Amino acid sequence: MVPNAPFHAQDDYQCGPAALATVLNHLGDPVSPDEIARTLHRPDFRGTLNLELALYPRPRGFASRFFAGTLDDLIRAVDEGRIQVVMVNYGFRQAAANHFMAVTGYGPDGIVVNDGYTQAARIAWDDFYATWEAADRWTLAVAPEPPQTTDKPEP
Repeated sequence: MVPNAPFHAQDDYQCGPAALATVLNHLGDPVSPDEIARTLHRPDFRGTLNLELALYPRPRGFASRFFAGTLDDLIRAVDEGRIQVVMVNYGFRQAAANHFMAVTGYGPDGIVVNDGYTQAARIAWDDFYATWEAADRWTLAVAPEPPQTTDKPEP
């Protein structure tokens, strides 16, 4: 388990802001899900676009990247004390029902997530992987931006 992982209950169709606030709060940024939602929520899509979710941390001083993750990526992140956002699909390819969650732990029986409804919800590995795979294993990693160096080469 990632120690001291914050939990944010989500409002309707605001799972992305709740999951991202979990990550950013854990990294020391006190932003609220409501503040993120005011910027990113798309009523016409009834949610948040994954690209906008991935870009949101950058002007706040964080590096972010999204990628097709692996279970090993999630396990390594938890082992290193990092929370990652994942997108799962509870629908079908033609009728997607995407949902963002913050991965906060794992165990022999499955993965542990803050899913916007439940803190430290446990999902069996097979069930999690099937829904994550249906969303192309979309994963968002956020980290503090490394400080800029102003080193100049010596003459």
